[in-house]
Amino acid sequence: MTPALHAGAHIEILIQERKNMDPLLEKIAGAPQVEFINTPEGFTKAAERSLDCTEKVIYYLGRAEILMDAYAQAYEDGHYIPTRIKRRLKVKMLVEDTPMMQRYRDADEEQFRETRGLPPGADFKHSFMVYDDTIVFFMKTDSGATGLSIVNAEIAETMKLVFHEIWQRGA
Repeated sequence: MTPALHAGAHIEILIQERKNMDPLLEKIAGAPQVEFINTPEGFTKAAERSLDCTEKVIYYLGRAEILMDAYAQAYEDGHYIPTRIKRRLKVKMLVEDTPMMQRYRDADEEQFRETRGLPPGADFKHSFMVYDDTIVFFMKTDSGATGLSIVNAEIAETMKLVFHEIWQRGA
């Protein structure tokens, strides 16, 4: 009888410990999902997730050139853009006024995209893409690109507000 009582006591302790952990587990469940991206494959996976965008708009702000460091041009032209167009996912892009931005703008209609130049004085060293509840930050480094993906509705909404404020002043 004593071993059964002893096992029962252990179960009670485990149940109590679980109850003590519930507040922590609830906090973790509500925390943003964060992923560090430091390989071309990581950026490709992040891009693939954006193709499942339910809001049907992907916002991009920053430097267009960083995209060239993050993705292979063959992936962009051969898969990402055609798939995005087929799924009717519009891109709104705010980038600095460069020859690359002009090339993007020239192809906007056929690529289901709208490109505007950043307002004068807006100098972004890095970039971000936001869609649904996801933000992907792109940072240029000496060795290429690195990034950070955050899934959180409140943070995504804030970044969309930032994008829209700047969009209104874009050229």
